[in-house]
Amino acid sequence: MSYQKKIYRFRNAVEVEEYHSARYGNPGEARKEKAKPTPEQMAARNQWNKEKRCRHRLREYFQVNDYFVTLTYRKEERPEDMEEAKQHFRKFIGKVRKEYRKRGHELRWIRNIEVGTKGAWH
Repeated sequence: MSYQKKIYRFRNAVEVEEYHSARYGNPGEARKEKAKPTPEQMAARNQWNKEKRCRHRLREYFQVNDYFVTLTYRKEERPEDMEEAKQHFRKFIGKVRKEYRKRGHELRWIRNIEVGTKGAWH
């Protein structure tokens, strides 16, 4: 069976991804109809791709001793929905970016807004 290989090189890591080539099936068998993935299969694949993309960005752009910040809300000041939380984040990151530029540095960030187990946005 034929394999495909992708190699991702980062500053302090090398990631090798091997997978079966889609061009080859079982020898002697007729070609099968293309099967449409179920919504659960698509959700799992999308999640896997997001995790891979995030991992690659972390390895590419971030190093040891970079800052890690978790922003949380007081119970009485929680936003009503995701859009309001995104708006608050845009405001915050704009202020931080402005300070970084003043000092001649570039700001890189990754955002993940979610609801915790107790219902708090962070």
